[in-house]
Amino acid sequence: MEGYTACTSENSSIIFCGNQEEILRIENNGDIFVRGALVENDAQVVSGLRNFLSEQGAL
Repeated sequence: MEGYTACTSENSSIIFCGNQEEILRIENNGDIFVRGALVENDAQVVSGLRNFLSEQGAL
């Protein structure tokens, strides 16, 4: 997947970026953010992951 980025930051978060912007972030305390907004339910996590994969050409 060209353009794919997954990295760990200094606070051990996992960050998925596409088109030079953060799409999905998983914090070390379990919080999940999609485009900077704290996720409230599983459907938002699925939507964020689909968005990331779509931007990478995987869907």
